[in-house]
Amino acid sequence: MTKLRTSSLIHIFALLHFGTAVLCKSVGMSDTLLLTLLTMTLSVLICLRERLTLEFTAAAIVLVNIVGYFAGVGLAWVFNLFTTSSILQSGLATLLTTEFIGWGLLFAARSRLGSLGKDSNAIVQDKQLAILVIAIAIVYIVRVLLDLYSSGEGSRDEILGNSLALLIFVADVVFISRSVSAALEEEREKGDKARLRYTQLKHHVNELQTAVEHYRRTGNDEGLDHLLKAAPGQESYKERFLVRVGDKIIPVQTVDIVCFVSMNKGSYLICFDGARYAVNPSLDEVSEALDPSQFFRVSRSAIVAKKAVVSADRQPNGKLNLEISLPVPGQEEGAGLEVSRARVDAFLEWLEA
Repeated sequence: MTKLRTSSLIHIFALLHFGTAVLCKSVGMSDTLLLTLLTMTLSVLICLRERLTLEFTAAAIVLVNIVGYFAGVGLAWVFNLFTTSSILQSGLATLLTTEFIGWGLLFAARSRLGSLGKDSNAIVQDKQLAILVIAIAIVYIVRVLLDLYSSGEGSRDEILGNSLALLIFVADVVFISRSVSAALEEEREKGDKARLRYTQLKHHVNELQTAVEHYRRTGNDEGLDHLLKAAPGQESYKERFLVRVGDKIIPVQTVDIVCFVSMNKGSYLICFDGARYAVNPSLDEVSEALDPSQFFRVSRSAIVAKKAVVSADRQPNGKLNLEISLPVPGQEEGAGLEVSRARVDAFLEWLEA
């Protein structure tokens, strides 16, 4: 099935807003809470499609509802000049407001401002989910207070009745966020493996071309014969990393490494003796150079050695918390490395092998 374009999504939600406003006005029911839920849903879907952080998404939910509220009131006043039908006024104002805020949010997400909120890791953390839910709750409470202030005591039953809809929506947000996060993480995992295979194959082809040229010049086929017998992917892995400490360059054997971590905008390796060194390659490059039977990429920010794993504790959120041979700098006391949900099964297979 072809993926629905974001532009079509905005139009669909504009029509949903129009239909909701017209229906609610027709039966004499307040539409503000239902329209708020639809607006928040559209905001979340656009932000998730654009792979924005949940902090950015939470801010967008708050701002979009503020702008939408005043835009809706203003457009309703404008349409009042052309038609006396309150139903038509509300429907058209809501339709145009949704189009305006939908396209505005999409433009912001794809602008330089949106690039600051891109979720490059595409990993949704529990704290981020909490921020999103809090933002939704704040918007909802504000709209409840506005309804109570403008409609009086008689609207309380209606407002409380819509609370169930809010709870369902919050559950949907959490479910969608976790599902999208897991899917993106799996895509990145597959991409990492594909890049590794491509790099290995490219390296093998380059060596083969060099050996062929050498054979043509010298007639010595020793290197060529060796490469023809070697299968791609069986190249030797990195046995040591060169690190700098002041003016010194120190070789660190991979057998002495507990893990590689990304923190403070840099990559570091940690040894069994507790030493920590900065390394120039990114974790993506480090992962490609390591023996996959001895090292595992447990998350976008950590690679762990098999012999450093002491135990694994399954968490309620589906992740694994690893106890390793020594504490990792930058982690809370007693906390180990985490295995992301998408990598748990592969990690356990690797650990057992």
